[in-house]
Amino acid sequence: MRRACFGANFTTNSKLPSVAGFETSSSRCIPSNATNNRERIHTDTPGQIPVEDPFQDTADETLNCVFDTVESWVDSHELVDYDGSIQAGVVTLSFGTNGTFVLNKQAPARQLWLSSPISGPSHYTLCKERGDWVDARNGRKLLSCLTSELQSVTGLEGLRFHSARHRHLT
Repeated sequence: MRRACFGANFTTNSKLPSVAGFETSSSRCIPSNATNNRERIHTDTPGQIPVEDPFQDTADETLNCVFDTVESWVDSHELVDYDGSIQAGVVTLSFGTNGTFVLNKQAPARQLWLSSPISGPSHYTLCKERGDWVDARNGRKLLSCLTSELQSVTGLEGLRFHSARHRHLT
């Protein structure tokens, strides 16, 4: 039986209840005809009527914002010892011998996880009141952390993330 899970098809022998027009895997559903992350649907219980999941959209917006902003910033400074990629909910920012940052979406935990050559691993939860991703251990904001650490690793200034309030939180 073919199932869809976060945009990737795989084969499974498990028999899960289906919702008309959706393929299910575990507790996640996506439309059979989904072409991008904005069409992602979520349900916690198989067979339950699916609802839109603002976490997925907000996490994807943040990952895209980080990648696009860093790419533009690096290009404007003509930094040559850099390689970046974004794929399947993972942003990788490599600065050669200065280290690699990895930012990825952890949907089951509803967090973004950052691996940094400076501060190590951090887990960020979306704080609706503040409209930011916040580390529960120290209260630090994700984009503030990335700004200071990326500037420190590269020795460059002027990195500015435009942290628009996420429309999915209202």
